[in-house]
Amino acid sequence: MKFETVFIGMMSFAALLLCIACGSTYERPGTIPEATGDRHTEETISMGQNENNRHGIDGEENYSMRRHDSKGPGATGGVALVIHGLNLQPSKMESIIKFLTDSGIEALNLSLRGHGKNFDRHADRDPARARLAAFKSVSYQLWMDEIFTAYTAAKNRSDKKDVPLFLIGFSLGGLMGADLLAATPDVQFDKMILFAPAIKMHLRNYMIRVLAPFPRLTIPSFALASYQSNDGTPMAGYNALFESLNSFARNAGPGANVPTLVFIDKKDEIVSYRRLQQMVQDKNLDQWQFYIVQKEGTAEPAKIHHLIIDVPSTGENVWRKMMAAMVIHLYN
Repeated sequence: MKFETVFIGMMSFAALLLCIACGSTYERPGTIPEATGDRHTEETISMGQNENNRHGIDGEENYSMRRHDSKGPGATGGVALVIHGLNLQPSKMESIIKFLTDSGIEALNLSLRGHGKNFDRHADRDPARARLAAFKSVSYQLWMDEIFTAYTAAKNRSDKKDVPLFLIGFSLGGLMGADLLAATPDVQFDKMILFAPAIKMHLRNYMIRVLAPFPRLTIPSFALASYQSNDGTPMAGYNALFESLNSFARNAGPGANVPTLVFIDKKDEIVSYRRLQQMVQDKNLDQWQFYIVQKEGTAEPAKIHHLIIDVPSTGENVWRKMMAAMVIHLYN
């Protein structure tokens, strides 16, 4: 009985860490100017069928991608594919998207299966249950297919406008986007912005893999409810994450060595800054740079160091400096 109690406690601790949806020091000489401008409500535009917004499942609409047009003065300066974290509401990436579009960059916000509105509708099932049911059936290959489809749509847009193509990813999204780049010779991003990418996790977080044989088992989430797509995260999602981790570890090399800015809090509960930094050195990713995030005390989820994607999770001043660094990186 004592062993069972300890084991359950260990699994609960691992689940607590991994269920998180999922001041600053810039490690590069120079001063980072703050972003300026008032914040406003973002207007999103759903992509049409000719832009791969359907997966052809019984002819039903699939809300997997939303395009946000650039709002900056002048011509579009780039196209960004934006990918959210595990069990994160895709709409929570819109704080980042606002700075992209205000700076003249068009954004394509991807919702992976089981997140946001990307699930099959059923007349006899409420949306929350239908979304979770879809989440329980995901796989690494399914999510990678969705990401490649979104990449193709974004690439077509960037080619049409003759502008650079960027990857913006948080946690799982950063991992799987970088995985696609490293594993697929035909995929090319001009630059990447990765927020706490789940590329190298603390070893303690691997304990949850003992539950891998039960993909439909849903682990209760202790993360902030306002950031979650679902009340819990099925093991199917974790299995896909770990498969992507293994894939990136095998394939990371020259193909992944594009100009990349990594935002990371050294106290991140999920991603190990030390192990991530060592991986960058071992793989000779000399175009990757780190921006160390130090949250303000006023940040609402200040104790969740993995969450660094908006003003509430970082603090106003820290967020403005982060977004200024992002825009500088993409345009330099």
